[in-house]
Amino acid sequence: MVGLLSTAVALLFGILVGSVAGYCGGRVDDALMRFTEFFQTIPQLAMAVVLVAILSPSVYSIMGAIAIVSWPPAARLVRSEFMTLKQREFVQAAIVIGQTPARIVSTQILPNAMSPIIVSASFMVATAILT
Repeated sequence: MVGLLSTAVALLFGILVGSVAGYCGGRVDDALMRFTEFFQTIPQLAMAVVLVAILSPSVYSIMGAIAIVSWPPAARLVRSEFMTLKQREFVQAAIVIGQTPARIVSTQILPNAMSPIIVSASFMVATAILT
């Protein structure tokens, strides 16, 4: 339960940050990736232990701590997939026919980016269980 739920929360936040950074680009991308890199510079296990100690040890604080330290790799993966896919012809065609950016992200780019995200999620569950 801890592995699955913490991975689900980490993926949700990672997909949100990565998709915004990858689709928008520019300063938004730079700011979000600097924020992501800040979390990647801190050792995961040490940060998780500190967060659990601060939040009073319980199953929910453990899941939250694991989710907080697990989202940066997912965000970087989603960002790279979005940056690659937004240059493809089917996305350009969606822009030409007048689809909104939110619709393009949800119906064109995200479904095509899901296969590496699912593979990464399986590794994230295993890492969460080990943590």
